[in-house]
Amino acid sequence: MRTLTEARVPKLGRRRTWHALLGVVTVITIGACGPSQPSPADGDASPGAVASSIPDPLANPTVEGKFVVADDGRELAMICWGEGSSPTVVLEAGHPSAGIQQFGTYGRAFVGELVGHTRVCAYDRAGNGRSDPAPDEPRDADDVVNDLHALLATANIDGPYVLVGASFGGFIVTYYAARFPVDVAAVVLLDVPAPSATLSLAEAPELAWDHPTNPEHVNVVPEFENRFARKRLPFEAPLTVITASEGQSSVEDQSIWLELSPQTTQVELQGGHNIYEDDPEGVAAEVIKLLEAVIGSATPSPEAVSPLEGTWRTGPISPRDVETTLRQFGLAQWIEPFRPVAPFGADTVLILEIGEEWDLYGMATGRPREEIDYDADYRVHGDKVDVVHSAGFNTFRWSVDGDTLTLEWLNTTIPSSDGIPEEVFQRALYMTEEFVMKG
Repeated sequence: MRTLTEARVPKLGRRRTWHALLGVVTVITIGACGPSQPSPADGDASPGAVASSIPDPLANPTVEGKFVVADDGRELAMICWGEGSSPTVVLEAGHPSAGIQQFGTYGRAFVGELVGHTRVCAYDRAGNGRSDPAPDEPRDADDVVNDLHALLATANIDGPYVLVGASFGGFIVTYYAARFPVDVAAVVLLDVPAPSATLSLAEAPELAWDHPTNPEHVNVVPEFENRFARKRLPFEAPLTVITASEGQSSVEDQSIWLELSPQTTQVELQGGHNIYEDDPEGVAAEVIKLLEAVIGSATPSPEAVSPLEGTWRTGPISPRDVETTLRQFGLAQWIEPFRPVAPFGADTVLILEIGEEWDLYGMATGRPREEIDYDADYRVHGDKVDVVHSAGFNTFRWSVDGDTLTLEWLNTTIPSSDGIPEEVFQRALYMTEEFVMKG
């Protein structure tokens, strides 16, 4: 192994993730690609189970199931091994491959090295393995990272994360780090060639979104290769680039990724493109090294308090006020079906308590307060917050101006209730009145 010169760019300002900092999570995306193309989008790993006399650390999963990631009920499968309070490692396979099989079978030695230190998770992206089929349309980088973001929230895998990606997965994790910077503590890339600005479908027809060998329907050439060759978004998290000595491209080619982060290291390990199979101990050692650095720097100061935390309340809200809100957002057709189930009587005050959990109460004139939206977890990422329930989560944009909290509902993964879209409930509850800090 040889460690190459570190590259640095001007440091970006770091923001703190408040509630989410109660647990740091590591997302590891390891791509598996065939030898025919030098593109990160190629192929899958060759099979090769690892025999060991040590008790199998993957024998007893601690998390296993399918979790909703979209408002149409689409689910992705996830499995985790191990436990503990250290950062969680989430493994993501390359394109096209099923992550659960990829790491539960071919990458067992690598996963086993990590399980001794922390919980490790793998999942199947849309259209792969145990997950539901992908939407029948071209999918871009935003679609893929939104799925991952939703999965982590719905499965209660708290951030921030260390994202590690090899091959095609490197595109995903670097983009995720740029999209959700306060969720990401560090990034590791495993043999990720530079994206190509000139690659075309004529050269690689198997990468077309509707090709039979592309179950994810990702639009690899224009939306990943060409897009990230022309514009790669920087992020502030530390970055380690691991290049395989016999991989898909050279140390020089892969050094292009070093410009994305203010804190970078590049390392070359002996082995082929699927370096986590050829040198599981070496790759795991680099990941663990970064995890230990993250743990040492991620502890929030005791006095840190999120601007969201506290008790907030609205003024009195009437059913007429709620109906006005629904009309404002083009939801007038839901007013009649919403009336019988709406948690509003005449002049109802909403009380929102944000601390260890997210709890919303309603208090009508002359009546005790009643639970409406309660015992929810929440995840803050920049100016957005996910409010997480067992059925899914809602995402809001939030802002605090003095003693006033404004919430703007953005999207949900929770199915309709009583035939009424989740949007109706959320806009009625959180966007009819601003919340004011209770003194």
